[in-house]
Amino acid sequence: MKTKLILSGLAAMAFAASAHADSIINVTGATAFRKAAVDTIIASYGAGLTGVAQTGAAGSLGALQGATSSIFKGTFPGVSGVTIIRCTFTGSVEGIRDLAVPQNQVFLPVTALVTGGTAYTGPNGSAARYKVPAASESAPAKFAFSDVYPTTSPYSVGGLTDTALGVIVFVPVANKGVSANLTNVTTQAFKALAGTGFQKLSLLTGVAADATNVYLTGRNDYSGTRSTYLAESGFGVSLPVKQWKPTIVSGACSTLRYWPVGDGSNASGVWNGDIAGNGGNSSGGTIATNLGATTLAVQLQNAAGVSIGGATAVNYLSILGFSDSNTAVNTNGAKALSWNGVGVTPDSLLSATDTAKITNGAYTMWGYEHLLYSGDLSATENQSFYDQIIGNIGANIGSAGLDISVMNVGRGDDGGLVAP
Repeated sequence: MKTKLILSGLAAMAFAASAHADSIINVTGATAFRKAAVDTIIASYGAGLTGVAQTGAAGSLGALQGATSSIFKGTFPGVSGVTIIRCTFTGSVEGIRDLAVPQNQVFLPVTALVTGGTAYTGPNGSAARYKVPAASESAPAKFAFSDVYPTTSPYSVGGLTDTALGVIVFVPVANKGVSANLTNVTTQAFKALAGTGFQKLSLLTGVAADATNVYLTGRNDYSGTRSTYLAESGFGVSLPVKQWKPTIVSGACSTLRYWPVGDGSNASGVWNGDIAGNGGNSSGGTIATNLGATTLAVQLQNAAGVSIGGATAVNYLSILGFSDSNTAVNTNGAKALSWNGVGVTPDSLLSATDTAKITNGAYTMWGYEHLLYSGDLSATENQSFYDQIIGNIGANIGSAGLDISVMNVGRGDDGGLVAP
């Protein structure tokens, strides 16, 4: 009898401990959508949010919205006890891979949510604490945000549930100080840039005297942004590209290097591996900074870092998510370009005029934002997270794009025909 009582007591203690254990939800995926994701998570917690931490600078909402990794703690609707949501934004295709071919991603540890840091009052009025963590841990993700359909990646092996959340908008952007003649990019010109790495400015402007070269910079192939611009242009998502890596010194581009192999997190590893030219930045935020540089005396280099000729004036361009394009243009001084003769103006939100261009089909540099998960939602915290994201994303999509409900046109796949 005594043994049974002891065992019964131990079981009760174990049950009590499990009943009060924190619920942890791990999220990964699209970098272009992270601001909207963070804002939606904050709105979902509401007044229940009690703690926040992130990589990068502490103490501001902007730092949290742009951080590679972030972590949230508090009382979440529909979930008993404490719910912790951990986000690491690496890229859409990498997020699809992490779910479809299960593997761990690096997240901030729960120990990052400690007393201290910079006091902060969130947009929902709740008090939270920021503290920059110094550690990380490896764990599987349950959810991923993606700018592209899983079928656009090589990791579409089934087992993923896909919900379209909204429309994410992308913008061609050229570097600060680019020629006034450059205002537009066509699909033909972009395919030429992606296939050769550079073209004469005159190909894009139609002005014979524009003899300087324009170079392509951009993302690696773990990125949904890259998949979108290669699909939309008709170049082909699975083909290798020829991109260039700027080095910025005191607001000027000092070197422009044919993308080197072995470039760490900037290397491509999905379709054609780590080959020269095929790499790209792992974050759109870095490109937004690079496009804010002048390019009057740039030393070109091959992939090995060997100089090609002398320093010369050049231009370079890329395609960014709408939020990053806002930073590139309105903070860093870069120049937004039209796509096939139709343009949108980067800002904190799309204007009514620009919204109409997208919702009615005139502007086509966009894709659907997807929320993906693997397995089922049998765990209460997973179902609640899914429900809250679906329910709150429309009011918090912000500069990422548009609520899907306002669209008058659609497309069946990435880069596909836009029609009512």
